[in-house]
Amino acid sequence: MKTIWYEVLTAPNPPSDDATFFDLDGDSIAAARIVTRVEEEFGVLMDIGVLFDDPNVLTFARSVADLWSADDQDA
Repeated sequence: MKTIWYEVLTAPNPPSDDATFFDLDGDSIAAARIVTRVEEEFGVLMDIGVLFDDPNVLTFARSVADLWSADDQDA
């Protein structure tokens, strides 16, 4: 997840666990790109609002994992 944020947000360094989307100058276009990358790499469909609800890289990664796990159990 940090790699996705690092690449999309063009951060000078990989983000720390407590870095937030907003700390890294995230905007709506970057949010859409992150959500798209998550879908491509993890097969998880998610609402862009999840990123705004969980703007910390670590909590966002947990939300993705929860969605991925839920999708896996539904299969």
